Amino acid sequence: MAVSMTGFGAGSVDLENWQCTTEIRTVNNRFLDINIRLPAGFQHLTASLTQLVKKTCHRGKVDCTITLFAKNQDTHQLCLNKALAESYGSLLTEFQSAAKVSVQIGLSDLLKIDDLIQTPQPDPTSEFFFKLIHDSLKLALGQLNAMRQKEGDALLKDIRERLASSTVFLEEIEQISHNLPSAYYQRLCEKLATLDEKLDFDQERIRQELALFADRCDITEEIIRFRTHLQHIDGVLLENEVGRRADFLLQEFNREINTIASKSNNAKISQLVVEIKGQLEKIREQIQNIE
Repeated sequence: MAVSMTGFGAGSVDLENWQCTTEIRTVNNRFLDINIRLPAGFQHLTASLTQLVKKTCHRGKVDCTITLFAKNQDTHQLCLNKALAESYGSLLTEFQSAAKVSVQIGLSDLLKIDDLIQTPQPDPTSEFFFKLIHDSLKLALGQLNAMRQKEGDALLKDIRERLASSTVFLEEIEQISHNLPSAYYQRLCEKLATLDEKLDFDQERIRQELALFADRCDITEEIIRFRTHLQHIDGVLLENEVGRRADFLLQEFNREINTIASKSNNAKISQLVVEIKGQLEKIREQIQNIE
């Protein structure tokens, strides 16, 4: 079924004291373009998460933002940056030894050191956080897919209604085209009747002219091909990936309808052609939003 390339999905997962939130947005794009923003240190997960996104999205521009944070960040969960503390301790010992003085350090002094006291940080190598991120993304993709399918159904309904209108216009064109040779013959006879009655008109020549006109304005093949395309696109709209093939068929629709307009040379048919081309243009706009 048709799936829209435009959508939004969000997923949030809580495990122990951590929460992971994922937001994913998709818009139209000719090809698949995936951009995943991860918390610092987790960039090594980009490849595996991209493969997960590809199972849902096949075309379009995909922007995904993933955030991690501890739910209860109180003073009981503060921790010491041991590596930084050891560096400052070594520096202090070296200073006291070189200066031969004793330095007294208080809590207020320690708090002035950036990043010495920290809240718990997620471990990028932990399987716990990989599962947290993975589950959050799956939830967001599920919501995204539901929204894209709903919008895709609405687009599909509109496209089918416009194709049905085009079919009605085409049938009217076909009916008019059957009468074109006789109408031309009538106009030709009326014009000849206004000429001097003494002129001798070759009836065989008139019949030849009529036959040539009938051949020039014959749009039977174009109508048949247009109907064939209508049957084909109806099947394409049922497929999983609609956009590219449907876009190609729309080009074929336009080619046939332009030929019909140029061959028929009839005001009513030209008017109906304009109506069909208007429907095709609206369909083209809708197709561009389908995956």
